[in-house]
Amino acid sequence: DLGAPYLIAYLRGGEHEAMRVAVISLVDRGMLAMDDRIVRRVDHVTNDMVKHPIESEVLKKFGDPGEAHSIFKDGHLKSLLQTYRDKLERAGLMPDAALRRDRRMRLLLALMALGVAGVIKIVIGVSLGKPVGFLVVMMIAAMVIAAFSSFPRLTARGKATLSDVTNLYSGLRTRVNSLSPGSASAELAMFAAVFGLA
Repeated sequence: DLGAPYLIAYLRGGEHEAMRVAVISLVDRGMLAMDDRIVRRVDHVTNDMVKHPIESEVLKKFGDPGEAHSIFKDGHLKSLLQTYRDKLERAGLMPDAALRRDRRMRLLLALMALGVAGVIKIVIGVSLGKPVGFLVVMMIAAMVIAAFSSFPRLTARGKATLSDVTNLYSGLRTRVNSLSPGSASAELAMFAAVFGLA
């Protein structure tokens, strides 16, 4: 259900982004109060006043006031957010265990091919008395690039879906200035989920 802001936020930026959106949404709805970097749950608010488990956990977290960034170290909240990742993996939007294993195997084959080709060129260069330092650097650089490009966070389907969601909610960009803070607007949470807090 990509109509849920926290699922979209997780798709776009991972668990930290989902946490940020939850905090901002709860502040906007008057359930959390923010004083500089310190966040606290408002006195009359209880955990059962929200419907999303992530919101309930965030409210529980700030029952004792704390710095906003402390939320990123909350192990229980992180484990709770695993359900979002599981949903996105089942939908094919993020790589599941099988795809991650396939990616590792492809990377291993690519590194072996690059290594063999590099060693052959280096041996030829040495036998001809040519300098091979540049070849060594190029081989290492190619391997590093292959390693970094082998594990994108989203699948191709995930990237396409995120692009579709961004286009679908593009109208919110034109209305964002009319959304006043504290209005408890669901649109504000969705805007933050799709486009980010910045």
